[in-house]
Parts: sequence; C-alpha cells; structure tokens
Amino acid sequence: YIFFLASGGQARLKGVLAISDPDIVKRSANFILEEGFLGNILHNRRYTYAEKFLEGYFANFRYDFLFGKFDNVTRMRVSGEGFGLMYLVDLPLILFGGYKLIVKRDLFAKVMFLWLVLAPIATAPTLPQMTSTRAFLMVVPLVAVSAYGFWSLSKNRILNYVLILLITFNFLIF
Repeated sequence: YIFFLASGGQARLKGVLAISDPDIVKRSANFILEEGFLGNILHNRRYTYAEKFLEGYFANFRYDFLFGKFDNVTRMRVSGEGFGLMYLVDLPLILFGGYKLIVKRDLFAKVMFLWLVLAPIATAPTLPQMTSTRAFLMVVPLVAVSAYGFWSLSKNRILNYVLILLITFNFLIF
C-alpha cells in the first residue's frame, strides 16, 4: 500500500484503473447526448463505472480465461493449444469439489468460497481485464477446491476409474 502513496505508484494506479479511461466517460456522454433525459439517468458515468467493475469481476470466472487461452497480456500466454490458467481436467474436479464443499458447509468450505468471491475484487477495476498476473489471488481457492474434489473422488472405488480416465485424458491432450 505504501507503494501507491509515492507519485510513481499513483501514476501507475491511475494508468491501470478503469475509472481513468477517458473512453468510458466519452461513451457515457455520447449515450446521454443521444438519449436526452432518460440517457442521463441510464448512462450516468457512475453506472458505467459500476458496469465496468462488474464486467471485470465476472471476467475472472470466464471459461476462456480459466481454461482456455485468453489473457489480455500476450506475453503471459502459454504457447500451445488448450493451455489456460488451469488444466481442463481441473474443471470437473472444481465442480465436484465445489459441490461437495457446498454440501459439507464446514469452516474450510466457507473460507474457500469467501476467498474465491473476494479475490477478483482487486482485479475488477483495472484495465486490461482478464490478466493472469492480477488474478493470482484466485489460485489458492481454485486449487484447494480442485484438490478437495480429487480427494473426494479418490475415496470412492468406482469413481477411482473416472479419476484415472481424467488423468489419462489430461496426459493425452498435453
């Protein structure tokens, strides 16, 4: 936090925040001019900032960002097909682990879901959206939920075969 108190840190912060983007204000002003009084209510810049914030927040949960090859910073993209921030085999593990944690409702589940809900707030007001370096706070809860799904599957003998198929599928793809 002290970094952003210095003038260089404040300049960097102004450079990445969505509220510093003049295009957002211009777009809002154009809508207001075109639509008159109703546009002044519907396209108020505060609503536009809130819309941009929510767009940035939910962009961190998009399939193409987590599992596909979508990062707005091209130097952070991994070469090759099918590489995202997480492996595709993690998707069913996250879904199953999330389901099991919802059913269990213990302290670990509450902490992981709270962490996962709060983590994208730091990246939401920044531009460009969907950058892997800013979404690093989501790594721990996603991996923990995936690991819990893996552990839950491994306890069931029949589901062990599904787990082996998922791991084999992962090796065949990559």
